[in-house]
Amino acid sequence: MLSRLFRRKPKLTDADASRRREAVLALDASEQAAFLGVARDDADATVRAAAIARITSPETLGAMLDEPTPPGRGDQVAAIADRLAELGSDHPFASHPHVLVARFRMRPDHQSLAAIADPEQAARALLSVQDHDTRASLAQAIRDESRLAALEHVTRTRDKAVHRIARDHLVELKRLRQERDELVQRAESLLASADRVRPDDAQLAAKCDVLRREWDTILTGLERNATALEPFHHPGASVEALRARFHLPELALPAPPPSGEDGPALRSFQSLLSDLAALEHRITADPGAFEQTDDLTSRLRELQARWSEHADREPPAGAEAGVFRDRYHRTHELIEALERANRTRADAAAL
Repeated sequence: MLSRLFRRKPKLTDADASRRREAVLALDASEQAAFLGVARDDADATVRAAAIARITSPETLGAMLDEPTPPGRGDQVAAIADRLAELGSDHPFASHPHVLVARFRMRPDHQSLAAIADPEQAARALLSVQDHDTRASLAQAIRDESRLAALEHVTRTRDKAVHRIARDHLVELKRLRQERDELVQRAESLLASADRVRPDDAQLAAKCDVLRREWDTILTGLERNATALEPFHHPGASVEALRARFHLPELALPAPPPSGEDGPALRSFQSLLSDLAALEHRITADPGAFEQTDDLTSRLRELQARWSEHADREPPAGAEAGVFRDRYHRTHELIEALERANRTRADAAAL
């Protein structure tokens, strides 16, 4: 007890670093100049860190942060950055690169990691997180190519799990870019084929149907691809620009069939396909023009009945039957969509 009573008060000039640290901790908070002096001049890292932790002026700390770091004092930069991060984000040095890294170390989350602009700095900061699950979760959310490349490089020999995550994302990005380029190439080839279709082609309806279905498949693929590329900050193909370039000859509405003693003459399969294509085009060209769909439904049923009548006498080729069936179902779905839209408008008007 007596030794504690008569123990000498610690001083900033003590030879023992632990005593100097005690002296720093014992000083009044108003002794800011003393803290700054110790932070600059003391030979021991723990004493300097204790002094830095008691400095309250962001401007003082920021000035120290931008000074050349003395040899062997790399830890001092981290201590200053940590203190500036503790002082919040409402000061001029809150966005300093070292402070952003320190803020991430204090609270490792997706937002604080994204704030670190330099990809390699961000990768090294992520690698400093002690908890494996947190590291993996943060890595899993990264999609930026430059960050993934830096993370893949930094973790190559230090964290196999995170390295694998970064590598897998880079492989997926490469696949998506290749898929985009292949789909665009297919689109360009199909546009060239569409330009070669002649309005007087005897197989016009069937050719247009095949081209439209392939075109829809390509555009759907490009839209999905663009959505998948978006998190990687890579552009997808311009679907709207491609869509604006796709044109096929208009299918003219055929004249009514001549009548004979046996009633309406049977139409050829190609003629009926043209009629069905014209009906579909009429709907898609201006869907807002149809407040009632009864006439469209009647016309579709009439074409289906004529097809069946013709097929009873002379079965169609398999390709023709498939084209008619697909277009019939697609047109039927368009009419149903119009009916739903009309009901929705009517319900809204009634409110």
